[in-house]
Amino acid sequence: MNATRLGALQPARLYVSTTHTHDPRHDLDYIAIERAINGEPTPLTLREKLAAAQHLDARGYTPTAIAALIGSTHSSITQWKAQGWTTTAIRDEPAGTDSPDCGTPRGYAQHRRRREDACPRCKRANADRSARYKATGSTLPAAA
Repeated sequence: MNATRLGALQPARLYVSTTHTHDPRHDLDYIAIERAINGEPTPLTLREKLAAAQHLDARGYTPTAIAALIGSTHSSITQWKAQGWTTTAIRDEPAGTDSPDCGTPRGYAQHRRRREDACPRCKRANADRSARYKATGSTLPAAA
């Protein structure tokens, strides 16, 4: 009889930090990064994705494997690596401000699909849509 003891083939867990849960600037959530690099589905901010990608690259992971773990693309990983893993690799302005749908419920949905925090305009548009639905049973604006 061939059998494998439960847990015998589980890979070693990767740790970002053993003593802290966030960086000094409070930009990075080390617990979320740790969960993502160990294959647990976790939404990450762009800065957290950059830190996770750098962490995995240092351990010899391929860009394709890194992209699959953190929910990014192969091209993003190679671009970040080519730019030296600096924060200039990502925008400093609020996410989604360049989208034509920003400030609409559709813009809010796009933020969620990209696994990023929605900008204040999109959060407000989605809250208005939700309130309208609760009040009227329809997401369409009232006719004038």
